[in-house]
Amino acid sequence: MEIVTTGLVHYTGFSLPITVSESSLVPPKGYYGVLCLEEGSIALHEEKTIRYLHAPATIICGDNHELTRIVSSESARIQSLVFRIGAINSTLPGESGLIYSHDGASLVFLRPFLNIPLPGYECRTLSPSSHLTVSLLFRRLQKELLGEQGPFWPCMSRSYLLELLLLLERERYTSGKAETLAIAGNGPLNEILEYLHTHYADKISLDSLAAHFATNRTSLNKRFRHTLGVSAIAYLTQVRIEVASAMLRNTLLSIQEIALRTGFTDESYFSRVFRQKMGESPLAFRSKFPDPYGPVTDIA
Repeated sequence: MEIVTTGLVHYTGFSLPITVSESSLVPPKGYYGVLCLEEGSIALHEEKTIRYLHAPATIICGDNHELTRIVSSESARIQSLVFRIGAINSTLPGESGLIYSHDGASLVFLRPFLNIPLPGYECRTLSPSSHLTVSLLFRRLQKELLGEQGPFWPCMSRSYLLELLLLLERERYTSGKAETLAIAGNGPLNEILEYLHTHYADKISLDSLAAHFATNRTSLNKRFRHTLGVSAIAYLTQVRIEVASAMLRNTLLSIQEIALRTGFTDESYFSRVFRQKMGESPLAFRSKFPDPYGPVTDIA
């Protein structure tokens, strides 16, 4: 079974090994999967076991899971994403086992799926805002992949996938495997960190952040410096640069689009901050990596 999305009008003939669905998809062997259960319940069938899961929850499937089928209740509302490594970057090895020998910058996107014990998938309870963000990214992916493909559908689709995988990686240490969310470390800041990791594209100042969490800017910065060693806005900037770097490396989105998508007011300010943090301009950073889509002859 091959899962791909192919360009019909723009990037005709070019394919990304990824698809999304509003039904429950079981990833074939060699594929990774993310299922977002928004309402209702589902039954996860293995060869000898059935596990029942109630919303809201997110299911992370490794590339060698033991799921045989997924049965949804009548009231279930679920979003499914299935992809191969090439959806992250077309220059990555096609076989999932080879990813371990590849560079760490690419490996980071697969960390949520690595070292999952048998049966090869995990059911997680994300924080409410993270769950909403995952649902939003699914809908944006669906629009790009299944809707009327825009002129930049490969870049837009890949950028949403990268955002989703980065969010799942951040949640890996704080998401619970039961109905109660299990928080590990940085307890006093969890709610604020959760907010920054899911709202980095918004206009956020130290004053607005302090007001949102009913504190003052001095106390807020003191908590951040004590726990993380940086100010609140410095931490937010780190998050934004992390997401922007992923988009620069793995998409051909314009610098302006990436700046706006990651919460910077304009392209010049983004470029200045990026150079300060990364030691080079966004264009110089991007130029170090091969074309993430490989040779594409038709970009009509």
